Amino acid sequence: HLSSRYQHPRYTFAVEAMFMRDVIDHDGQTQSGADFFSLTDTTLAYSEVKISWPLIRRNRLIVSPAMAMGYRYWNRDIASQGRVYGMEETYRWRYYAAGADLVWHHHSEQISVYYYQRFADGVQERIRFKNDYDTAHLVPRFSSAAVLGAKWEKPLGQHWKVTVAAALSEWHFAKSAATPLTRSQRVIGHVHQPANKTIEKYFQLGVAYDF
Repeated sequence: HLSSRYQHPRYTFAVEAMFMRDVIDHDGQTQSGADFFSLTDTTLAYSEVKISWPLIRRNRLIVSPAMAMGYRYWNRDIASQGRVYGMEETYRWRYYAAGADLVWHHHSEQISVYYYQRFADGVQERIRFKNDYDTAHLVPRFSSAAVLGAKWEKPLGQHWKVTVAAALSEWHFAKSAATPLTRSQRVIGHVHQPANKTIEKYFQLGVAYDF
């Protein structure tokens, strides 16, 4: 996870990038609606730029509206389980966000809380099946998304500081339109992306250096 921030009296400009790879539990459904539990090799990455400007200043509290835009990549390799074949799904999309930052200063410490409503654009999905079906391409329909987070910062000297952060993020997609399912380029049925919701929770402890 990398981030950089430029702070001006009238605005703050921030850039952030993250890459994560892990094995997680998969709790989903088959095309017929049957429950399907498995393991998933997950790769998640995103980059984002954000600008905010202070609107309200009350003693040690600063309220700043903010706007952001970014790009998100999500790959999950769902393992086969029993008689159900797994698949590798890759999602890509741009997104825009609008929200607010609340920052409270207490002596040398800083506590911030933020909330953003997100809007996805250009969502693409590629599915590689683990049987003899051909690769399929879907266009999931965006429904809604939001992120809520908080951060505590304490200086350790002139430039260094310790940070503790936590956030909760949700992405909602509606059922996609069906696309032909093929085997050796011959249509044998149709496939769609069911309505789904992704919830991400994270906790971060680290140190930062201010230039």
